[in-house]
Amino acid sequence: LDAGRQSQTQNKILQGELDHLKEAMRKQMDEIEIKDKELNTLRHALELSENSKRAMEVQLTRLTSDLDASERALSSIRRDGDDKLQDLERLHVQQKNEIDVLNQTVETLKRDLDERSKRSSFLEDEVERKLSELKNLSEKLQGSEKISLDNQKLQGHLHDLSMEVRDLRLKSAEQERLITTRDAAIDTYEQKSSIMSQQLQRQSEMLDTLQTQNRESQAVIQDLKRKLWAASASSAMNHEAAGAR
Repeated sequence: LDAGRQSQTQNKILQGELDHLKEAMRKQMDEIEIKDKELNTLRHALELSENSKRAMEVQLTRLTSDLDASERALSSIRRDGDDKLQDLERLHVQQKNEIDVLNQTVETLKRDLDERSKRSSFLEDEVERKLSELKNLSEKLQGSEKISLDNQKLQGHLHDLSMEVRDLRLKSAEQERLITTRDAAIDTYEQKSSIMSQQLQRQSEMLDTLQTQNRESQAVIQDLKRKLWAASASSAMNHEAAGAR
């Protein structure tokens, strides 16, 4: 009977220890389940980090390619702008020389025109004077043979003077035409110079725009590089944490 009671007591003790072990095992299972959830969370975060890293790498590659293309376009536009600027400078020098030559020619023509105008005025006055003399002589000595001869000579002289005046007027008209041609050439040069200046201005504005876009692309790339570095660091930390788990 004592042995039976001792056996029951031992059974109760063993049952208590067994219950305690079961409780301890249950707690450990709960802890393991919690740690599994944490591990799954870390794995998911690691996967997201890797996906973000790959997306950033793709975006960085694309932006780098765009930046290279932009730099090539920028270099091409810069070379084209330099070539056009040199062409404009050469054209400016050439047309300036042409205008200087035209100005010198016009000045010479103006001086010649002034001299011919003075000569024409003088000859016109001379013609008027001779005509007046002829009229006076004709009134005084009508029918005189000597006066008739003088009249013929005077008429011939007047004809020569008239022809010289006509030639002077024709030359004056030609000089006026040359001056008009010079003015038209100057207007054409100014129009061409204005057009090329506008083209050069547009090229300069396009160059400034591309340089601004280039700087913005470089800033975006630097920001992506920083984010990529941060993602790599976060991924490494997640790997370490997952390994520790």
